[in-house]
Amino acid sequence: MNLQQKYTPRCLADIVGQTHVLRHLRLLVTEPHPCCLLFRGEPGTGKSATAEALAHDLGCYTDKWWQTVYTVCAADFTVDAVRHWFGPETPFRFRAPGGWHVLVLEELEDLSKECQRKCKDVFQRQLAQMHVIVVATSNTGGVKLDEALLERFRRFAFSSGADFAEACQNEIAGRWQAETDGLPLPATWRTWGWSDGRTRFSMRLAMMAMQEALDTAAVAA
Repeated sequence: MNLQQKYTPRCLADIVGQTHVLRHLRLLVTEPHPCCLLFRGEPGTGKSATAEALAHDLGCYTDKWWQTVYTVCAADFTVDAVRHWFGPETPFRFRAPGGWHVLVLEELEDLSKECQRKCKDVFQRQLAQMHVIVVATSNTGGVKLDEALLERFRRFAFSSGADFAEACQNEIAGRWQAETDGLPLPATWRTWGWSDGRTRFSMRLAMMAMQEALDTAAVAA
């Protein structure tokens, strides 16, 4: 098992940084209701991990016998798919064992214009009668999202700056100690995860760099 798999967050308590987002999501877990959430930010800032952690804390399941959390790439989310998920036979009309379903739409900016219009309509007219929370993720750039669709979402900005980096580096230092039984961190470890002239930090990139450093240390030993 590589480090990214080992340290994949399982619940909201495992999410590093983004405390301004987590504060609101914990309230939603306490008092869930049908809604649409949009997580926007750079790759590696925890958007998808947070969506999955939210689903976990809401009591959603992903096992083969009972599934109540679903992940779909927005580029593959057709109008027919919208009709499937939100039409008369939608599974979201039933209360799940944990109470709720979660639908995760990855990279919402890739949603076609036609599909954006359809989603806007069903979110406005039908969502309130369903036992579902829709969570969408979006990187910067891509197709411009329809403002009328965006109005259906509560939007959260995920940071990739210095505060997020500090929270991640504190976590990385602890993980390194645990993985190496106390070996000193490499001299370059503070550069792990930074890009664009140290203006954006990615936990994903930092963990990849840590994996490489651990592999190198193992070979040297």
